[in-house]
Amino acid sequence: MLPWHRKTQNYGNYWCMDKKNYPYQIFFYEKEGDAYSCKDKFPITCTDKTIFTKDTFVDYIQKALAQINTLNIGISFEYKGYQSTDKDDLAFIMKDGINAVVYYYNYKWGGLSAPFSKTEFGIKLDLINNARKEWFIGCLRHEMTHALGFAHKDDDYKGILKQPVINGLDGLGEFSADTIHGIKTIYDMESKFTVNGKVDMNGFEEAQIFIYNSKTKNILYQSPIDAKGYWEFRLDYPIKSFNMLAIARKDEIYWFGKLKKDRILGRMMKGYEFNELKLSEYSNDLKTIKDKTGVTL
Repeated sequence: MLPWHRKTQNYGNYWCMDKKNYPYQIFFYEKEGDAYSCKDKFPITCTDKTIFTKDTFVDYIQKALAQINTLNIGISFEYKGYQSTDKDDLAFIMKDGINAVVYYYNYKWGGLSAPFSKTEFGIKLDLINNARKEWFIGCLRHEMTHALGFAHKDDDYKGILKQPVINGLDGLGEFSADTIHGIKTIYDMESKFTVNGKVDMNGFEEAQIFIYNSKTKNILYQSPIDAKGYWEFRLDYPIKSFNMLAIARKDEIYWFGKLKKDRILGRMMKGYEFNELKLSEYSNDLKTIKDKTGVTL
């Protein structure tokens, strides 16, 4: 999970919401005759036989945002009721001077998110009949994490298709630990273990670093490398048999570097600081990097 604007800002200065309580309202877009209107759509029956009335729909939104509250990042969400609306500005521009979660009818995607400022957010949601309730609650938390300041993982490295996007914190095919690491990092929360270091940027752009399992070669965590070359992981758990791979771009070529010695982050350790990782090899494509390193990109 990667913060927005990581290419130009220094580490520690990524966009994030102000730490405070955010009262929010839930709206059902019910404009008469509009194709996106959810008027007369309830109750909705999902493929897993879950039946959503408006009240149960609202309950799930509250549950999803309450799980973010438990992360104790200094941001909390407080439910202030729900109502119907026929205002296009609220449903589609999502900016009306309030924090809003808007449900509308659209079968094409799960939702959209818009952080308007550090003190205001808006979320649009769709709930389709062929979805499961777990998909819906994960979708909501995914959109809320966008509002917290995170982008999709594969925005730059389109070849890393198996890496999940920002997640719903419930393990639905996504790395909860990686998401929590990202939230802790940009909201400056302490963790039991840190792994950090510097890379000589030397004109590199879009630099990222990965912690991966030395035996399986599967990626465990992903983090940006800032314009000065600094990178950091904040972890809650020790890691056995791990290694690291960094990738960046320069002149349309991928440059990469790999730590050759396996590491173990034990329970009695506070972490590691690395300075020996260098982007010294290059390739025209990610497949070649995968073949050379064995890492599952």
